[in-house]
Amino acid sequence: MIVFDKINPNLSELSNYYSEKTRKFFNKGGDFKSECFEEVKCYYCDSDKYVCEFYDKYGFRHIRCSVCGTVYVNPRLKQKIVHDLYSESDYTQYYKIKLLPALEYRKNVLGIRKYEQIISLLSKKRGRVLATGCGLGDILSVLNENKWDVLGIEFN
Repeated sequence: MIVFDKINPNLSELSNYYSEKTRKFFNKGGDFKSECFEEVKCYYCDSDKYVCEFYDKYGFRHIRCSVCGTVYVNPRLKQKIVHDLYSESDYTQYYKIKLLPALEYRKNVLGIRKYEQIISLLSKKRGRVLATGCGLGDILSVLNENKWDVLGIEFN
């Protein structure tokens, strides 16, 4: 059983942060403000057909594509709004609330698990790794501790 407070003790703070940041995109009744949202097709197969609402999180409706099964948000925030949400100050706050408290746990659980999977597939126990899209670098940290030569690039 996963104990979420162990992974990140700030989950309720993070939930409150998202609720506060996204509240302005909805009317008092919870309906979407049309000037903030746009209808989109499935990101994978470009279909505009969906089976049902899959779930709702912070007022954002997640639907399942009836053609390929992809779950995505529709309608979604317009691109300009999303860009503004990822401003440096917002990302810094997100990083402080969500990512930093979970970093050590991720390294010790996910990083070690991924490391063990990698070395089980290789005859060589050490080498060089270039990770594109390395996220927080949890796996790179474990590889580095085990004498691998590592380099990570994260586009975010």
